[in-house]
Amino acid sequence: MEVVSGALPPWHAVRRDLDEYLRQRYRSVGPLASVPLEAQGAFRAALSTLAELARGILAAPAVYLFNEHFVVKPPRSAVAFAWHTDAQEQLAGHVHAEEYLSMWVALDDISAHNGGLLVRPWRDEGDVRAAGDDAEPSPDVVCKVASRDAVAFGSTVWHSSTPNGSHSPRRVFYCQFSRAPLHGRHSAYPLCFAVPMPVPTKYVII
Repeated sequence: MEVVSGALPPWHAVRRDLDEYLRQRYRSVGPLASVPLEAQGAFRAALSTLAELARGILAAPAVYLFNEHFVVKPPRSAVAFAWHTDAQEQLAGHVHAEEYLSMWVALDDISAHNGGLLVRPWRDEGDVRAAGDDAEPSPDVVCKVASRDAVAFGSTVWHSSTPNGSHSPRRVFYCQFSRAPLHGRHSAYPLCFAVPMPVPTKYVII
């Protein structure tokens, strides 16, 4: 996706139009590169549905696709993700951006046994300190989800995931939305994709 997410100016077609973005996305390396034409419309519809959910959660008139990718843990693998926030992991503390929303979509039935998601809520919702700090967290929550379920959480929420101890792959589609394009400190170009998601007709304000 380098050709899409690299130093493309805001006026480039893939930055301005979801269908142009997806056309380029299907040409890229990754799970979508082999998607047959008849299934591409289904992926677009699913992405639009997630954007609509994100719009409601963020209470925003419109949202932008910040990032999207697939995360696959092979069977019987030790692949795990340590405790982190998406803002910490993706922005590395160099960009103080408005909170954005992550949508963790299970493509298989997922529990702690096969690479499940854990979240660590804080008693004070405004507390975004590291998990090792003195603030008292609430008990960790293991998200046991069925295939096609989605877990939504903000970019400052601490989370991790366990290894996949099962005999089958653990597949997740991960996409993120923001209220406006996110910018770095030293670039006029938006970070990541910053693709405006079409607003359903029922939400258009005239």
